[in-house]
Amino acid sequence: MSRFVEHRMLLIGVYLGLTVTMIAGGSEPDLSIREWVEQGNWLYQEKRYDEAMSAYCQAERQGAHNADLYYNIGNAAFRLKRTGRAILYYERALWLDPGHDDARHNLSYVQQFLTDRIPETEASAPARAWGWLISQLGLTATGWIGLVLWAVLCLLFVLFFRWRHEARRRPAGVTLTVVLLLFIVWAAIFAGMIWRLETIREGIILTEKVDVRSGPAADDPILFTVHEGHKVSIRSVAGDWYQIVLPNGWNGWSPAAAVGEIQLPAGHPAAAIHQAGESANVDG
Repeated sequence: MSRFVEHRMLLIGVYLGLTVTMIAGGSEPDLSIREWVEQGNWLYQEKRYDEAMSAYCQAERQGAHNADLYYNIGNAAFRLKRTGRAILYYERALWLDPGHDDARHNLSYVQQFLTDRIPETEASAPARAWGWLISQLGLTATGWIGLVLWAVLCLLFVLFFRWRHEARRRPAGVTLTVVLLLFIVWAAIFAGMIWRLETIREGIILTEKVDVRSGPAADDPILFTVHEGHKVSIRSVAGDWYQIVLPNGWNGWSPAAAVGEIQLPAGHPAAAIHQAGESANVDG
């Protein structure tokens, strides 16, 4: 069995006096995002996981939303044996940063403890290739690739029309064509990523088990039961109910409170490392 990774949890300059104040005062002090994060890191090192998770969540409520923070919350949740919440926050970390290797490793590790083994419908080769690409590149990295391609394309365009000698124009023209094709491919991939972020809704089962029903009401017949930690797609919403779809295609209605959404709502300040001039970077 692979090992649970925690090396991002190293302390980053904690303020011990703030911890004493919070414990002795019996109420939550008015701390900055960075102070809440440092508080959480210290509490985690002291194996006070419940308090550490509360501190991290305070930072989240104040506007800190980045992959490392979600990774830390996932670690604390796992130590508290809250498997569903741990998986939810690892998934959120990967949603913001698909290249977050530690979150991917711990997600795979925690999934070994799931109660159910739900077979997935085999995806087509293009779908698998698309999934691999998404897992390697985030929206930010893809955006930077596009900017580089655009800069190279503009430079080649200028050189092609400035050079008069055929010996120079021909390779420049060939290179310009290749870069243009790459830019078109990039544009299609980037548009697909934007579409995915705007349309895909996924969630994690947070309760120990949930009865999935044929309709959005508590008296509708039970179709099947899903246990904590499993990933589902959210097809539609009716009041306090989600219509969910399992990887094997089974679908039905679950109470919304039993499902934690991975993708944050549109307009959510996700990936913002600075909020009101305060750093929320938790990478230690």
